[in-house]
Amino acid sequence: MSNEAFNWSYVGTYRPLKTKVNSVNALKLFKQTVANYCISKGSNEAIKYIYYTIEQDRSLKCNHVHFVVDSGSNKVGRVELATAMKRHATKEVKYFEPIATVEGAISYITKKIGAKNLVTGHALVDSITLETEHLKKHYPFVFDHENKEYHEQGTINIKTCLRMVT
Repeated sequence: MSNEAFNWSYVGTYRPLKTKVNSVNALKLFKQTVANYCISKGSNEAIKYIYYTIEQDRSLKCNHVHFVVDSGSNKVGRVELATAMKRHATKEVKYFEPIATVEGAISYITKKIGAKNLVTGHALVDSITLETEHLKKHYPFVFDHENKEYHEQGTINIKTCLRMVT
């Protein structure tokens, strides 16, 4: 992840109390977190990106998540973020601070990528993609169908065949 493409400003750790975090529920959690936070701030730029890695604990019974936040120049608080996550601010969001050095934070959260069975998932969540997904879901008529050209060609072929038959 290039420092030029992102403006990482916060680093944090999430340790769930009641559930084991995995690649499926972590992606859902962080998508909802970005959406909820942006809605609460009234701007899709409140949090631009969250990149996270899921690491297995020594006990093998649970996992934890390290994440970095690109909030542009917006200030993000632990309580506000935990509220958007629908998690407890001090019991589950164990660590959340402004980044001192970007290289150090990225190095820390990605330190175990590639180590067998230690990182069980990682992803980048961005607010623009979430907004587009939301619009496509609720207002599908605004967007062209992904296979629009293919369907148009099929329609032309069918009409041509029908003219030949009649």
